[in-house]
Amino acid sequence: MKKHVIAKVCAAAILAGFISTQAASAEDKYELSIGLNSVEGDIPYYMADFFKQAIEEKSKGAVVVHMYPGGQMGGDNELIENVMAGTLDFYSGNISNTVQYVPPAAVMDSHYSFDDLKHFRRLIDSDFFNILNDEFIKAGMRITSVAEVGMRELMSNKDIKSVEDMKGLKVRVMQNKYHIEAWKNMGAAPTPMDWGEVYVGLQQKMIDAVENPYFFICSSKLYEVQDHILETEHLPQPAALFMSEESFQNLPEDVQKLVLECGEIAKVKTREVSDTMLADRIQEIKDHGVTITKPSDEMLNQLREMVKPSNELIHQDVGDEFYATFSNYLEQTRNAK
Repeated sequence: MKKHVIAKVCAAAILAGFISTQAASAEDKYELSIGLNSVEGDIPYYMADFFKQAIEEKSKGAVVVHMYPGGQMGGDNELIENVMAGTLDFYSGNISNTVQYVPPAAVMDSHYSFDDLKHFRRLIDSDFFNILNDEFIKAGMRITSVAEVGMRELMSNKDIKSVEDMKGLKVRVMQNKYHIEAWKNMGAAPTPMDWGEVYVGLQQKMIDAVENPYFFICSSKLYEVQDHILETEHLPQPAALFMSEESFQNLPEDVQKLVLECGEIAKVKTREVSDTMLADRIQEIKDHGVTITKPSDEMLNQLREMVKPSNELIHQDVGDEFYATFSNYLEQTRNAK
């Protein structure tokens, strides 16, 4: 029997110990499931929850969403693969986790290509989003919402003041070859590690540093085991809500429209949270005795030059045409109002 995670008035099914969305108890009722590796307080959690609230309210209970945070349904790769296979409806997480499945998404990992979060937001709100989303749809999933967790910063167990201080620094990175290559180029020793192992890894000095947005630093309480943050702001981190294309196509047109509408609502509300809570997160970190510094202009210029080979690797992998399209939109949105 063909598996679906969305069904109308069909029998219950079990997926990896969880009730799948095949369970529906009344006519025209739909149950959807969202898997995520993040926990409450993280931006991907907010995005999933805002989507859940919006679609349940607007459908007047005809659509019910079940959330499974904290890796309950597996790690990022497992969640993504289940969404692509049509055995999970949604995954809420970072676009960077998808590059091995959707190679053109690698352009979003171009280090020091974005001026700031506003620049990233202008790009993702441009027509480039539809071009990128088409690539995801080909792979079996679509982006229904994108917001910003924040810029990625370098948090370490020592005060880093120069490029020389980064030599050999064991920096935890996600399993993404472009992140690994960028940190190698910056002189560090990138160390891929599952996010759930990071706190203990820092505590036991298996790694020296992490590179993450302030929200993740706070939600995982990394300020308990690290003393310094250097605001490298080398890369924006998007939070995206991905939906199985098979699940989407199995919905009637009116529910599809509702999914897209509520994805837009989730984007707006998540951005509001990201904007309004950032200062509180930074203050929380400072209150725990962490020193936050900015790199010198000289250091920033050095880092920008050092990551160029990793960005060129992205260019080679995605091809001239797609990279040129990305670069054109990047420049168009750089100083746009």
